[in-house]
Amino acid sequence: MTGGPSSVGPGSAVLHASLSCGANVNARWTWQWRELGTSAWQSGGAFQRTCSRSFAGVSHRIDWLKPDTTYQYRLALDVGNGAPTAWVDRNGTLNGTAWSPATTQPRCDDVQGAGEALRSFVASNPAGSKGARRVLCVRAGTQEIGQLNGLKAFTTLTPRGEANGTKQTAVLNGNVGVDQPGVTLEDMRIVGCYSQPGCGNDRNKTIDVRADETTLRHLDITQRNGRNADRLQCVLIANDHPIVGVRIEFSKIHSCGSESSGNLEHGLYCSDARLPVIRGNWLYDNEGFGMQLYPDCDGAQAVGNVVADNGGACDVDQTSQAAYTNGFCGYARENPVRHDLPPIHCGPSSANRAVDMVLYDPAARGVTDCGPSTLAQTGTYNADPQFYDRGRYDFRMRNPFARAKLGLYAEIVPGPRW
Repeated sequence: MTGGPSSVGPGSAVLHASLSCGANVNARWTWQWRELGTSAWQSGGAFQRTCSRSFAGVSHRIDWLKPDTTYQYRLALDVGNGAPTAWVDRNGTLNGTAWSPATTQPRCDDVQGAGEALRSFVASNPAGSKGARRVLCVRAGTQEIGQLNGLKAFTTLTPRGEANGTKQTAVLNGNVGVDQPGVTLEDMRIVGCYSQPGCGNDRNKTIDVRADETTLRHLDITQRNGRNADRLQCVLIANDHPIVGVRIEFSKIHSCGSESSGNLEHGLYCSDARLPVIRGNWLYDNEGFGMQLYPDCDGAQAVGNVVADNGGACDVDQTSQAAYTNGFCGYARENPVRHDLPPIHCGPSSANRAVDMVLYDPAARGVTDCGPSTLAQTGTYNADPQFYDRGRYDFRMRNPFARAKLGLYAEIVPGPRW
């Protein structure tokens, strides 16, 4: 079985495994690794070893890795008798899919001081550029940020990494406004507030995206004290023109909004954008839709997401050429009473697609209320995905047919890489 990595830096890591077999197996072993969210494996570090009942530790150092990037790895074996190459995962399962992760460390251009306010830290650093990003590493722990605006162009805000292949824990209590292009936020829990005591009241969004090439990655985005405690959108993408180059990846977006808004406070509200990539996220327990593409989110690519247990599930309205692919939409919280919020809801729109989606809500009147010219379906699977623990918002799936629809996203638990 593979184990946790060690000596992880910005460009290298040492991978570990323990070999133990029920009977002696003489095989050629090879390390394999890939970037999170990709399908092609790289190979290296081949060795010949007889695997016996006793445990034998093996390791391999990989260089030339990208900084601040998560890699999944496994150990492949070839017994040389014509049998196909197999592999073992971190549980020791033959041909299993529980990969060991290793996250390389970021290259910090500056590190926030122990007593330094985040607003001052951001202001003291220059902007980056498209070819030379400025990486600002926030200190570990929890800090109050109020309404944080002023992030400069092509700046990454992230915690530092650890030698064991994780990131330091970082929690920001407050809201973030993104007004300059090229900003990346990653590996933080951001807890917004608006109407509660002590909150900034100029922006009612936990993250307010108003600029091109914004990336939100490996975040936990929510509001203080959970749903119904405040009146926020978790994430809003909006400006007076369509924003381009937005990416929202591998994040948990949840528990925002108040029932008093009448389904108008959403997990992700994509209002003005072109071709945003929304990939590998879990959106849940929000007051309105988990994901709303309205009124101008043309060409949105929503891939590998789980959208469940929100007021409504997935929406496409006055948006064209968007695609929901290899994900789950369903379980609208209000359907046991209303029955009119199907897994994918449509308003007036055209040329959208649902490809290899798991669409399921037994309380809805169908998987969609969209006409064929509004939403073309291919490969829809309408059955219970058998979530590991829906009550605790663990949306990994046991149903093998549902897992097959999600493909590589079925094994990814989003959120900070702590």
